[in-house]
Amino acid sequence: MPAPTDADGQAGTPANGSANGQPPWFSGTGSAGVAIEPPASPSLAPDADAAAEQQAVAARAAAHAHRMWTAYTVALSALAAACMAFGVVLVTRAYGVFNSTTVDSRDDIYWAQLGGQFGPWVFVVGLATAIGVIFLHASRWRPPAD
Repeated sequence: MPAPTDADGQAGTPANGSANGQPPWFSGTGSAGVAIEPPASPSLAPDADAAAEQQAVAARAAAHAHRMWTAYTVALSALAAACMAFGVVLVTRAYGVFNSTTVDSRDDIYWAQLGGQFGPWVFVVGLATAIGVIFLHASRWRPPAD
């Protein structure tokens, strides 16, 4: 088996630069016998880098808050309000026909049947859509950056 070589093709040292096959910082000395410090922790960044990171976080939070109301969520909110309003109108019209002593036309009977049968369901669909939009916003919500 040929002897291991380093990156320059020198025989005697492995490709990672240490004599014993370990990273140079693991054994405490490099291939030249000089002590090498482990890589610096990214949490020990200078104050300027920390301030830039905080500004970047604030910018991402602002962009995220702007994305909360997309065209999709606005359309769903409008659909929810329309369904709930139409459901109330249907039920109110049905209630008026069922409680009247005279029926003016056949259309009133149809509206009464339509409103009595589908009005509550249309309202519930609108309410469920509104609750879904609220859950969508809750899932996208992030606490503000300090």
